[in-house]
Amino acid sequence: SWGYVVERKYRRYKMVIEVFVEGDKKLRQGFSALLGQKVKRRLQINMQGNDVSAVKGFMNPQVSTNKLLLVDLDMPTANKNERLQYLKIEKESGRVYFMVQKMEAWFLSQPEVINQRFNMDVSDKIKRKAWEIENPDRFLKDLVSSKRNYHKIDDALPMLLSLNVDKLAEDFEDVNNLINTLSKA
Repeated sequence: SWGYVVERKYRRYKMVIEVFVEGDKKLRQGFSALLGQKVKRRLQINMQGNDVSAVKGFMNPQVSTNKLLLVDLDMPTANKNERLQYLKIEKESGRVYFMVQKMEAWFLSQPEVINQRFNMDVSDKIKRKAWEIENPDRFLKDLVSSKRNYHKIDDALPMLLSLNVDKLAEDFEDVNNLINTLSKA
């Protein structure tokens, strides 16, 4: 019976997928809820502050092999390979996903989330596709500055909780690929 307990624990452990995410630990709930809209398996969201910490946690050989990485791209979509090289994770490219260019691009792609959070209509002020905006965090900050300052953590959590992951997957290739990977794993 001891072997059964160990095997059962091991199988349960293997079923957990760890997602290392660049961002403040206070955003864990938002990412869990967002990915949980489509992924019905157990995820362990590891918020890691900055990209270097996220990569370090992701590359740690003592962490399970069921792990993925979600970081800011910080550059145009065409430069994904350059970002992988910069982070020294080219060999892991199949398990790396990007927020294009930053998480704020997701909010800009669903202006109703911004409208709700800041009690204002910003739809007509967003003239480009969200993934085409070079500095979406700065753009969002300027967009809402007439109401109040955008706070990357305090405002991001409720907006993450309001995002529609199906629409994100339609708009952002890496979100779609991440959801597909998580659903199949």
